[in-house]
Amino acid sequence: MSFSVEELAAKIYLYAERRRKDNGYAANHPEEVRLIEIAWSLLMTKRPDLVAAGHAVATTKLDELASKYFEYVPRSVRNDLMKPQNPLFSPTEQAALDKLPVVNGQVLDYQAVLQRTALMMSVMSNMMNMRHESLKSISSNLRG
Repeated sequence: MSFSVEELAAKIYLYAERRRKDNGYAANHPEEVRLIEIAWSLLMTKRPDLVAAGHAVATTKLDELASKYFEYVPRSVRNDLMKPQNPLFSPTEQAALDKLPVVNGQVLDYQAVLQRTALMMSVMSNMMNMRHESLKSISSNLRG
C-alpha cells in the first residue's frame, strides 16, 4: 500500500486536531502516536522541503496538503475521520506502516547537512563564475 503525500498530511492534520481538542489524547492512544510518527517520517522522505523553511511554513504546507486530500474524500468518510473514537488508520494502513522503520532525527539532520552543503557548493560556484568573468573583463581591458 502506498500513501499519497496529501493522505499522510491529512492523517497528521487530523491527529493534531484531536490532540488540540483533548490534551490527554496522545497518552490514551499510544499506538496512534507510533503510527503518526511513522507517517511523519514517511512524509519527510517524500517531501523533505516541508521542514526546511521552519515550523510555521511546515504547518501551512501541511494544512494545504490536507485540504487538498479532503477535497476528494466523501463527506461521510471525512466526518467519520473527524470523530476521535474512530481510528485514523485502517487495519490495512496499520499493517503497511508497521513494515516501515521510523526515521529518527539523525536522518533528518543528515538531510539538512546535505542541503547546506549543496547550498554552499552553489554559492562557491557562483562566486568562482563571477571571479572568472571579472578576470575576463580585466584582461580584455588590458588588451584594448
